[in-house]
This record gives sequence, C-alpha cells and structure tokens, in this order.
Amino acid sequence: MELFEIENIYNEHRDIAEEIFKKSFDNSANHIKKYSELKTDKGVKLFETHQELFRHFIGNYMDEQDFYRRPLAKFQNDISIESGIFKRISDIY
Repeated sequence: MELFEIENIYNEHRDIAEEIFKKSFDNSANHIKKYSELKTDKGVKLFETHQELFRHFIGNYMDEQDFYRRPLAKFQNDISIESGIFKRISDIY
C-alpha cells in the first residue's frame, strides 16, 4: 500500500467510489432483479450473466481474471463488494 501509494490513488478516484456507493443505495435488489429479466424485442435476455449485469451497474469487470481489461477494475470491484451491490447482483444468478 505504501510503495504504490494506494491510498493517494484511491483518493484521486473518490468520485467513482461515491458513485458506486450511491448506486448501491439507489438500486435495490428488486430493481436489479428487474434488470436481470429484461429482454430484447426478439425475446433474448439483455443480460445473460451476472458479469454483464455487474458491468451495467458498476461499469467494470467483476472477475479478477478480467481486471486487466479496464482501468480501475480492481478498485471498482472492491468498492462494490464493500457497498453490498456485488452481493445483490451475484445473488440473482
């Protein structure tokens, strides 16, 4: 933490953390569940997996193996776990 100045870096992205915390309050389990059931006009599920639903609400990847794909993926994942939205999304599938 000290070597890479993690606290300073996280403080630089405080707005992202605040947004995720707000989403965790704004998006109740029922609201997230409704999104998980959305379908296109052709009847295809809009969000096939909880990972896709997570990306919709959080804007990043939830699986550690995919963290390299987008900046701040680990950070956003940590915040989503702490806020509880990660569990609400994971519990749906």
